[in-house]
Amino acid sequence: MSRTRRIWTLAGAGSTAALTVALAVAVAAPSGALREVEIVGHPSISNANDVEVAGDGKHFCGVGFSGDSIGVFSRNANTGDITFVEETDGDGFDAPEGISVAPNGNNVYVAGLASNSVHSYERDADGTLNNIDSDVQGDGATTGLDEATDVVAAAGNKHVYVTGKTNQGSVALFHRVANGTLVWADAFLHGTEDIVDMRQPRGLTISPDGKNLYVASGQDGTVVTFKRFKDTGQLDFVESDKVFSSANGVEVAPDGKRVYVASNEGVRTFSRNTQTGALTPIGLTEGTDEKPLTTVGGLSAAPAGDHVYAAAGTTVSGVATLATKRSTKLGYQEFDNMGTGIGGTSAADTSPDGRHVYVSGGSNGSGKIGVYSRQPKLDLKGKKRQVASKLAVKAECSADCKVVLTGKGLKTATAKLQAGEPKRVRVRFKNSPPSSGKVTIKGKAKAGDRTAFDKLKVTLK
Repeated sequence: MSRTRRIWTLAGAGSTAALTVALAVAVAAPSGALREVEIVGHPSISNANDVEVAGDGKHFCGVGFSGDSIGVFSRNANTGDITFVEETDGDGFDAPEGISVAPNGNNVYVAGLASNSVHSYERDADGTLNNIDSDVQGDGATTGLDEATDVVAAAGNKHVYVTGKTNQGSVALFHRVANGTLVWADAFLHGTEDIVDMRQPRGLTISPDGKNLYVASGQDGTVVTFKRFKDTGQLDFVESDKVFSSANGVEVAPDGKRVYVASNEGVRTFSRNTQTGALTPIGLTEGTDEKPLTTVGGLSAAPAGDHVYAAAGTTVSGVATLATKRSTKLGYQEFDNMGTGIGGTSAADTSPDGRHVYVSGGSNGSGKIGVYSRQPKLDLKGKKRQVASKLAVKAECSADCKVVLTGKGLKTATAKLQAGEPKRVRVRFKNSPPSSGKVTIKGKAKAGDRTAFDKLKVTLK
């Protein structure tokens, strides 16, 4: 997690119609469509500028910019509902702007904007947080935290990065030690070491392969690419790419092949060179004329890579959560559907199981979290001609689900699927398998409280 009017496409790609989806539709809704589960309000998340679901999917955290607080909630994996656990603060943090749960789940890190700081917490099994350390701009050699805006903990649990908004614009590098406390290691500043176009950074993220770190620059309207050295955490500037509007957040697709940037115009998509990390612009998703995407604050790519969700809107427009679907053929983001929203949305995160999307109401200080369930998609694939005694399908779901396969003359087969990961499932006949004929394998996938269907027709040989 990090911080779409009309669709811009590649020349010759043809026109694509924007579709607004009624959220009340459940099974008939297209994949990725959102249905409101609940709107939760609590003072601990007043004016929440960042939210995150823990990697184990058990808890949800948000930072309350107005209340100088962190709200922790437990999460029901089936319904998506969240229940308040605790409100906590830090060792003097002021105006918390960003939050990151470490990949191993043991720690949580929070960036304090007004306190120029990053704060470390131990995370207990029940989700509660214990403040263990804080690092402040100017404390010893520590630099790069001036108006800290975002924080991300790298996979491998060795490094944490924090963006600093002023003092040129910076990315601070910390090493994780002991129980998750941080030790300052370096700072990478705009205007030094060939680093350009990184003033007032507002968001950052690390590619899934760990090779690159990307920074969204608010003032320059760019996304800045760094090469990342996994052992040391050090960064080398690669390039900057124009977004042509204030860049508010950045997200990398789960397969590492695309980078999405949130801006005041919409969501801009880039293709990513998986060897160098360099970016090539693809297009801009602006939403529709009736529902323009203005002031997109946060993005979240679903684990299967099928959709990207954008938290968009101000207290004036009230535009809310948008889902875009990935086109593997053309590579741009196609407008798909929009949620009802909560007004002034600022950040979004998709649960690791791909079942739910959580959106914060930040810019209007509402102290609300919108919870939405995603419509999953089930894909059944396999050879069109198969030997009956070796009948099998490759099943894939866009969310963690249980799939049940049935058909005339077939035994019921079940399997548990993880989001975006195909799995081969054997299908057997109730009696002796026939030597010829046709069979239709029907699939039903249950992902939380929503269901998806697909079928595969096979000729037996």
